[in-house]
Amino acid sequence: MELVSNHGVPKQLITYRGSNFVGELDTQFYRNIGVNHTPTTSYRPRSSSQAERFNQTLKNILLKLVLRDESNWYNHIWKALLICRMMKSSATKFSAAELLYGQRLHTRQSCIPLSDEEITDKDLESRIKVLTEILSNMRKAGYENISKEKSKQ
Repeated sequence: MELVSNHGVPKQLITYRGSNFVGELDTQFYRNIGVNHTPTTSYRPRSSSQAERFNQTLKNILLKLVLRDESNWYNHIWKALLICRMMKSSATKFSAAELLYGQRLHTRQSCIPLSDEEITDKDLESRIKVLTEILSNMRKAGYENISKEKSKQ
């Protein structure tokens, strides 16, 4: 439910054929909310290769984070997930966070000021132009939404 409340109802849900995903009640639920449920083929690891690859990446990052104390690995899951979400995909050339939110995630590392040599006027002009356009569009949409709500009253 957290996924739905944060991101809305997915168009498609791909799961394994576990009883907690393919029961009659589950099938009815998927139909009611308009989700195309696609169970993977049993005993066919290729059908879940993306999930398996992500799990391997997450495991490798987690192993590096808990080198000194493996007993509290669960305290580092959030850090490992954050790192995964910030990693650029070789296929898309963007991180998952960039594709979801349209920008890089703000972290402590991103707060470190850049040196003067690392910032060019072109970079600044380009960023200002993009931000101005985004903010202008958001503000325009917000204003239109407010006007629509006022007209309903």
